[in-house]
Formats: sequence, C-alpha cells, structure tokens
Amino acid sequence: MDVDGAAQRRRNALRILERAAQGHGFAQLFSDTSALAKDRDSSFEDQISVFYGLLTDLLELTCKLKEPVLRNAPLAKELELLAKSVIQLGFSALSPVLTNFMLAPAAI
Repeated sequence: MDVDGAAQRRRNALRILERAAQGHGFAQLFSDTSALAKDRDSSFEDQISVFYGLLTDLLELTCKLKEPVLRNAPLAKELELLAKSVIQLGFSALSPVLTNFMLAPAAI
C-alpha cells in the first residue's frame, strides 16, 4: 500500500470538498473531479471510499458529537474548518461535485 499516495488522494479530495463548500470555481471543480475519475493509479471504488470517509467525518463534525471519531484524523483541523462552512451553507453546496464525480465514469 502506498501510504503517501493514499494521503495525497485524501488531501486532494478534501481540497475539492473545500472548493465546493465555498460555492465558486465550479469549472475547476468539474475539471478536478474528472481528473480523479480518470486516475489510473487508484480505482473509482477507492476514490469513492476516500470521499465517503471525508463526508462521514464531516457529518460527525457537523452533528457536533461530543467525541467524534474521525477516519481522517491527520486532516482534523482542515475538516473542522470545512465543517464550520458546511454548517453555514448546508451540505447542498457539495452536491454538484459529488454528482459530477459519480457521473464521470460514464463519460470515460
């Protein structure tokens, strides 16, 4: 297992979610998600797993659990900042990115 590669994939996915939560730059977001879908170093299922883990962490943080158990603990500070913006904007800000990522394999 390539630990550095897996960490980079998580950071890249988090960056995509951060951009989506900000609500601008959708052309870049679609480009980034398309690039992820075409990534031959990791499978589509692996990428979905990365996003699932990050979104699960966001859900735990936005629910304000007393002791959230984060799957991506090394990204805790970034996830906490993203959770604050998601609380302000709502999860709907992330939907265009997730929709494009889910549809991207059909275009390959």
